[in-house]
Amino acid sequence: HNNETIERINRDKAAENETEQNIDAAVSAALECIQKAEEQIADATRQMDELSKQEETYRLSSSEFSDRAAALSGEISALSVRLADCRVTAETANSSIEEIRSRISAIDESMGTRKDDYDALLKRKADAEAELEEIQDEIVSVKNAIDGYTLRFENRGKKADSVKLAIDEKQRELHKGQDRVR
Repeated sequence: HNNETIERINRDKAAENETEQNIDAAVSAALECIQKAEEQIADATRQMDELSKQEETYRLSSSEFSDRAAALSGEISALSVRLADCRVTAETANSSIEEIRSRISAIDESMGTRKDDYDALLKRKADAEAELEEIQDEIVSVKNAIDGYTLRFENRGKKADSVKLAIDEKQRELHKGQDRVR
């Protein structure tokens, strides 16, 4: 029964190790996504700054650039939307990382508890094996004692039989003697 429990704990540990590896891969993927999002944010911010400077230059230059300013304004709006999307993606990735970290913490705690259970079972197994060895030694001792008593009983039985035969012989002799005397 102890071996079955130990095997079950080993299987559970292997499953938890596999889950932890999957979580580590998810964390790595989320970190890469955050890094890309941060790069996109920096790129979009830089482009927005450049476009803002260009827009200001065009406004000051003349009315011939008013169409260009409108186009740049549209690009700035599009980049603002893209920047907002990147921020949402980054926040989602951050919350995913926090959730994954809490799961890893729970798994680590569970593995620690199971290791304690496993160690306790190993100790119980060792104690049971020691007790079994003591009992087996006691059985051998009792068996040896029984064999000794059996041998003594057999020897006494043989002596009793020979004494009985001797008594029977003496009684016959006595009866023969009594019969002669009569």
